[in-house]
Amino acid sequence: MAGPPAAVPAEAAAAGHTVGLHSFTHDPLGRWDFAEAWGEVRAGRDALADAGVTDGGLYRPPLGRLNPAEVLAAWRFGYRLAGWSLDANDWRVRSADEAARCGAETAAAARPGDVILLHDAH
Repeated sequence: MAGPPAAVPAEAAAAGHTVGLHSFTHDPLGRWDFAEAWGEVRAGRDALADAGVTDGGLYRPPLGRLNPAEVLAAWRFGYRLAGWSLDANDWRVRSADEAARCGAETAAAARPGDVILLHDAH
């Protein structure tokens, strides 16, 4: 599986979280034709299934950017498109102090119903 270890989505699902698809390779999009987009969505879906995870039918594109081929591929697989309303910018964090500050700022900014963009590797 490209990206995070298979245990990450399995642990999230076991904790009661909805697990959605976020592509397979996280390749910056905009270059894919339909066959490439189809393969990317299929490979991600299959990787979740191989990890024993039932995905929640949501697809969020890398960087939040979509192209028409990717939209069509996601829809053909039955995914609803998902985005976020609050970006924690946690990918910028490089120390424990920055992580604590990022967490505090995100918690202060969050409002009921927000979908918060966070990364498991940061």
